[in-house]
Amino acid sequence: MKLDRLDTRILAVLQEDGRLPLQDVGEAVGLSASQCGRRLRRLEEAGLVSGYAALLDPVAFGFDVTAFVTVTLAQHGEVPAARFHRAIERLPNILECWAVTGEGDYLLRVVATNLKSFSDVLMHDLLALPEVANVKSNIALDRMPYRCRQHNSYANSALVAGCDCRLASHDRGLRPVDTGCSIFLQGKN
Repeated sequence: MKLDRLDTRILAVLQEDGRLPLQDVGEAVGLSASQCGRRLRRLEEAGLVSGYAALLDPVAFGFDVTAFVTVTLAQHGEVPAARFHRAIERLPNILECWAVTGEGDYLLRVVATNLKSFSDVLMHDLLALPEVANVKSNIALDRMPYRCRQHNSYANSALVAGCDCRLASHDRGLRPVDTGCSIFLQGKN
């Protein structure tokens, strides 16, 4: 699907506030609510908008520790990876999991109420998994301004190139992942 300037403006407005009524989105981009609604449905059907969600602040819920954990698997291949995926899906402290290149096989974003709780997640949850050979953790000290949107150049590059983003991502074996905010692409499981 080709994006035009109105599509990219609609996406930018929604990334700033996904709860805006269509009337307000339309006004912001110079369209009627019905025109805006038709364009938005088309963007959703094309998979460019993967969903809408409320972003929750872990600290407000008592999760004062955020850590990024690099996991190296003991064995590689589809079966060990599938077992690891199933195991971490059952661990509520793991908010995100990314298959990565470089040092380690996965990068996890983990939250915990305190350092003891984080240690328990590492020792009793992650390192107890037979698929895990090694973990390295980095505890976040502070979070810089958080942006829940794609950089404008992402949509603009699709616009300029006239690229079919859904097709291009599918051809590379990637699928959209709903993180509750921006669209990220992740390799197939």
